[in-house]
Amino acid sequence: RVHGGTFTNTTDSEMVIVSAPGKVILAGEHAVVHGYTCVAAATELRLFAAVEYSRGNEASLEVIGVGQSVWAAVDTENVGNEFGISRVVEKKGSVVLVWDVNVVNEAFKEMFKAIESCPILQSPTSKPIRSQLAALLTPTLHRYSNTSNTRTLSLPYQQTAQSFLLLTFLTHIFPHTLIDRRNARASVSHGFFAKIVSQLPIGRGLGSSAAVCVALSGALLTLFADDVHHVSANSGEHPLPPSISEICSVHAQIAEHLMHGNPSGIDTAVSCFGGVVALRPKAPVPLEIVPVPNSFEALIVDTGVERQTRPLVAHVTQLLSERPDIYAPVLETMGSISEAVVTLLKNVRSGRASADQIIPFLEHRSDVAHTLLNVVGVGHTTLTKIKDVCTEHSVRGCKLTGAGGGGCAIIVTPPQMQNTDIDKLIWKLREEGFEVFPTKLGACGLRSDNQNDFARAVGAVVSD
Repeated sequence: RVHGGTFTNTTDSEMVIVSAPGKVILAGEHAVVHGYTCVAAATELRLFAAVEYSRGNEASLEVIGVGQSVWAAVDTENVGNEFGISRVVEKKGSVVLVWDVNVVNEAFKEMFKAIESCPILQSPTSKPIRSQLAALLTPTLHRYSNTSNTRTLSLPYQQTAQSFLLLTFLTHIFPHTLIDRRNARASVSHGFFAKIVSQLPIGRGLGSSAAVCVALSGALLTLFADDVHHVSANSGEHPLPPSISEICSVHAQIAEHLMHGNPSGIDTAVSCFGGVVALRPKAPVPLEIVPVPNSFEALIVDTGVERQTRPLVAHVTQLLSERPDIYAPVLETMGSISEAVVTLLKNVRSGRASADQIIPFLEHRSDVAHTLLNVVGVGHTTLTKIKDVCTEHSVRGCKLTGAGGGGCAIIVTPPQMQNTDIDKLIWKLREEGFEVFPTKLGACGLRSDNQNDFARAVGAVVSD
């Protein structure tokens, strides 16, 4: 373990395993772009991260079961950089990125030099500050997250490598907050490795990139800063304490700025804190964690159709610009549905409403929300087919989730629905060519897991 900032005994080190959930949008997608409320829920589909000290002088990240191309189709001008990843090991079912620890520490020095005199570190950790911090660190992270040979990593692996280096740096330099450097460490003192494996489909609007950042941040912070936050590693399945989750939220949002430029923050909030999160873009405090009495059963259905978020957002924006008299009320209604969901959940929590009201309410509002999303032109024939299959099986609570144009749909299954009927619905959807993921919504956020959980996740992904 680490005590007082120095590595003391590698043989006694424990593997730290944590996981973070993905997310689905319950209501308000597209409306949120124009200032209305959006509400999202954590899924029980999770991304797992495991970290442990090693005896060598290397830092490595193993990405398990992603299935995307490791190498870019065309090499960029950055090849031949003397720094960066020392080697890439392609294994059956995984890819390992390896750095020399001395190279990681060189990156640390460059990153700290880039930010040490910056006035942003004396200010609260607002969204503009997180964005500026990511921008200051990007040039160094870009140089140190590619290989030193003649091939260039594909963009997904470059981004994952950059997030890994950034989160390792933030964990060492800012173990508390961006303006509190107590217990900070200027360098990595020993080799370590990290592994990540995801139950979430990648690039489907289910918050996989945020889950990577949150889970890695939680695992690294628990391993490197256990003497700071006093967390026992590998102690079973339970939520990580607020001291960890709060700082992981900040670290992960900086990493999300690095990858996506200007994220809303809802993905990282859901992944960190779980349950349900409301985003009100125009509010002084945009994000609200909404209490959920219990998680509830749902199906996530992947259409298999790749969707591009930016053109779909632009399409809705153009409709609003051309006919605000028609489309402004539609978007406002979407936002009102989100607020109604939040109000009901709060009323259930306070005892003013029954938990039995949640599923019927979501069924009806999902139906309306899906119709409104079709009105603004972000539907797709595959999503219509999923909706038709649900109707055939007397299930109302089905809507697209995310940008639309394909992607995924979410189906809220009523509690009175028999397991055999749910199995028939799943079988029919799969017969139509869709991938179906049974899950729960309102799930736990960032949590500690054990080696059995991690092994099961790896087994499921590799066997696929």
